[in-house]
Amino acid sequence: MFCADPDAQSAWVIEQYRAKDRVEDDFKLLKDPDIIRWRPCRHWTDTKIRAYGFCCVMALLLLRIMELKAARAGLRMSPAVLKQELEDLREITLVYDARTAHVQISARSSVQQRLWDLFNLSAVENLLTGHHPAPYPQHRT
Repeated sequence: MFCADPDAQSAWVIEQYRAKDRVEDDFKLLKDPDIIRWRPCRHWTDTKIRAYGFCCVMALLLLRIMELKAARAGLRMSPAVLKQELEDLREITLVYDARTAHVQISARSSVQQRLWDLFNLSAVENLLTGHHPAPYPQHRT
Protein backbone atom coordinates (compact mmCIF):
# COMPACT_ATOMS: atom_id res chain seq x y z
CA MET A 1 0.00 0.00 0.00
CA PHE A 2 1.40 3.37 -1.06
CA CYS A 3 0.37 6.95 -0.37
CA ALA A 4 1.46 10.08 -2.21
CA ASP A 5 1.10 12.22 0.96
CA PRO A 6 4.00 11.56 3.37
CA ASP A 7 2.20 13.51 6.12
CA ALA A 8 -0.97 11.39 5.99
CA GLN A 9 -1.94 9.62 9.18
CA SER A 10 -1.56 5.86 8.96
CA ALA A 11 -5.14 5.27 10.21
CA TRP A 12 -6.49 7.46 7.40
CA VAL A 13 -4.43 5.62 4.78
CA ILE A 14 -5.68 2.25 6.05
CA GLU A 15 -9.29 3.50 6.07
CA GLN A 16 -8.95 4.70 2.47
CA TYR A 17 -7.46 1.38 1.43
CA ARG A 18 -10.35 -0.55 3.00
CA ALA A 19 -12.92 1.80 1.42
CA LYS A 20 -11.88 0.65 -2.04
CA ASP A 21 -14.07 -2.44 -1.54
CA ARG A 22 -17.16 -0.23 -1.29
CA VAL A 23 -16.24 1.48 -4.56
CA GLU A 24 -15.71 -1.88 -6.24
CA ASP A 25 -19.12 -3.04 -4.95
CA ASP A 26 -20.73 0.04 -6.47
CA PHE A 27 -19.15 -0.73 -9.84
CA LYS A 28 -20.50 -4.28 -9.58
CA LEU A 29 -23.98 -2.87 -8.92
CA LEU A 30 -23.70 -0.51 -11.89
CA LYS A 31 -22.81 -3.42 -14.17
CA ASP A 32 -25.34 -5.92 -12.76
CA PRO A 33 -27.98 -6.50 -15.48
CA ASP A 34 -30.66 -7.12 -12.84
CA ILE A 35 -30.00 -3.96 -10.83
CA ILE A 36 -28.85 -0.89 -12.78
CA ARG A 37 -27.49 -2.32 -16.01
CA TRP A 38 -24.70 0.00 -17.11
CA ARG A 39 -24.08 -1.52 -20.51
CA PRO A 40 -22.52 -0.27 -23.67
CA CYS A 41 -24.68 2.63 -24.79
CA ARG A 42 -26.71 2.60 -27.94
CA HIS A 43 -26.46 6.37 -28.08
CA TRP A 44 -24.23 8.19 -30.48
CA THR A 45 -23.89 11.71 -29.15
CA ASP A 46 -21.79 12.72 -26.16
CA THR A 47 -24.71 14.46 -24.47
CA LYS A 48 -26.88 11.34 -24.63
CA ILE A 49 -24.04 9.17 -23.33
CA ARG A 50 -23.48 11.61 -20.44
CA ALA A 51 -27.22 11.64 -19.70
CA TYR A 52 -27.28 7.84 -19.67
CA GLY A 53 -24.28 7.77 -17.32
CA PHE A 54 -25.90 10.38 -15.08
CA CYS A 55 -29.10 8.32 -14.83
CA CYS A 56 -27.14 5.18 -13.93
CA VAL A 57 -25.16 6.98 -11.22
CA MET A 58 -28.34 8.58 -9.84
CA ALA A 59 -29.97 5.14 -9.72
CA LEU A 60 -26.96 3.86 -7.75
CA LEU A 61 -27.17 6.81 -5.37
CA LEU A 62 -30.90 6.33 -4.82
CA LEU A 63 -30.45 2.62 -4.24
CA ARG A 64 -27.67 3.20 -1.69
CA ILE A 65 -29.73 5.85 0.16
CA MET A 66 -32.69 3.48 0.30
CA GLU A 67 -30.41 0.68 1.53
CA LEU A 68 -29.00 2.95 4.26
CA LYS A 69 -32.44 4.14 5.34
CA ALA A 70 -33.73 0.55 5.47
CA ALA A 71 -30.68 -0.58 7.47
CA ARG A 72 -31.21 2.22 9.99
CA ALA A 73 -34.80 0.97 10.41
CA GLY A 74 -33.54 -2.56 11.10
CA LEU A 75 -34.11 -3.97 7.61
CA ARG A 76 -30.73 -5.16 6.41
CA MET A 77 -31.23 -5.96 2.75
CA SER A 78 -28.91 -6.19 -0.20
CA PRO A 79 -29.68 -3.81 -3.05
CA ALA A 80 -30.96 -6.76 -5.10
CA VAL A 81 -33.41 -7.86 -2.38
CA LEU A 82 -34.53 -4.29 -1.75
CA LYS A 83 -35.22 -3.77 -5.44
CA GLN A 84 -37.05 -7.11 -5.70
CA GLU A 85 -39.31 -6.32 -2.75
CA LEU A 86 -40.33 -2.99 -4.23
CA GLU A 87 -40.49 -4.31 -7.78
CA ASP A 88 -43.15 -6.83 -6.76
CA LEU A 89 -45.59 -3.98 -6.01
CA ARG A 90 -48.00 -3.54 -8.90
CA GLU A 91 -50.65 -1.11 -9.99
CA ILE A 92 -53.94 -2.96 -10.46
CA THR A 93 -57.02 -1.73 -12.31
CA LEU A 94 -60.24 -3.35 -11.10
CA VAL A 95 -62.98 -3.07 -13.72
CA TYR A 96 -66.42 -3.55 -12.22
CA ASP A 97 -68.52 -2.76 -15.28
CA ALA A 98 -68.32 -0.69 -18.47
CA ARG A 99 -68.49 2.56 -16.48
CA THR A 100 -66.74 1.76 -13.20
CA ALA A 101 -63.07 1.05 -12.56
CA HIS A 102 -60.80 1.44 -9.54
CA VAL A 103 -57.01 1.69 -9.58
CA GLN A 104 -54.99 0.55 -6.56
CA ILE A 105 -51.60 -0.77 -5.53
CA SER A 106 -51.34 -4.55 -5.04
CA ALA A 107 -51.47 -6.12 -1.58
CA ARG A 108 -48.20 -5.81 0.29
CA SER A 109 -46.29 -8.35 2.36
CA SER A 110 -45.20 -7.31 5.85
CA VAL A 111 -41.72 -6.43 4.57
CA GLN A 112 -43.15 -4.46 1.66
CA GLN A 113 -45.46 -2.63 4.07
CA ARG A 114 -42.50 -1.66 6.26
CA LEU A 115 -40.65 -0.36 3.19
CA TRP A 116 -43.83 1.41 2.03
CA ASP A 117 -44.08 3.19 5.38
CA LEU A 118 -40.35 3.83 5.65
CA PHE A 119 -40.14 5.52 2.24
CA ASN A 120 -43.52 7.24 2.81
CA LEU A 121 -44.91 5.89 -0.45
CA SER A 122 -48.49 6.51 0.68
CA ALA A 123 -47.77 10.22 0.11
CA VAL A 124 -47.42 9.53 -3.60
CA GLU A 125 -49.96 6.69 -3.89
CA ASN A 126 -52.53 8.95 -5.59
CA LEU A 127 -49.91 9.96 -8.12
CA LEU A 128 -48.99 6.32 -8.65
CA THR A 129 -52.55 5.12 -9.08
CA GLY A 130 -53.69 8.10 -11.13
CA HIS A 131 -50.67 8.25 -13.41
CA HIS A 132 -52.14 6.10 -16.18
CA PRO A 133 -55.65 7.25 -17.03
CA ALA A 134 -58.01 4.32 -17.31
CA PRO A 135 -60.21 4.00 -20.39
CA TYR A 136 -63.21 4.05 -18.01
CA PRO A 137 -64.28 6.84 -15.64
CA GLN A 138 -62.67 6.51 -12.22
CA HIS A 139 -64.88 5.06 -9.49
CA ARG A 140 -65.63 7.67 -6.84
CA THR A 141 -66.27 6.48 -3.30
